[in-house]
Amino acid sequence: RIIAEEVAGYQTGVQIKGSTVSLTIETLRETADKWKIPLGAWKAFRAVAFRSLLFVGERELISDGGDALLRLNAIEFHGIFSPMLAAMGDGTSMEEWLAETDILADVELRKDSSEGGKRETSSRDKPVFSGTFT
Repeated sequence: RIIAEEVAGYQTGVQIKGSTVSLTIETLRETADKWKIPLGAWKAFRAVAFRSLLFVGERELISDGGDALLRLNAIEFHGIFSPMLAAMGDGTSMEEWLAETDILADVELRKDSSEGGKRETSSRDKPVFSGTFT
């Protein structure tokens, strides 16, 4: 939901030179800092954001929120998010990050849910993963 709600719709420029497409999202660093993305995972977060926007589509992410990502099949989802998970480190590091951002997620993501629109329900109400990271 971070990408769907805090990255999609905030791109400030697209530049095309030959076969290279550059997408500028000025709030990306601010979003990474807000959500305590580790410095070692910054490039992976940037890549996941770009791949999500490109593969799922900015319009779908804006209109459907995190549900647009949850409609991907397992291979598509892992293809987009695996680099981020690998960059986050081991299971203990991931669990520490989740614990550090838990209150922020409750405040930010539930606040958006209570304001209506695409954020009516929280994906946190139905866990996608249950268990521990190894």
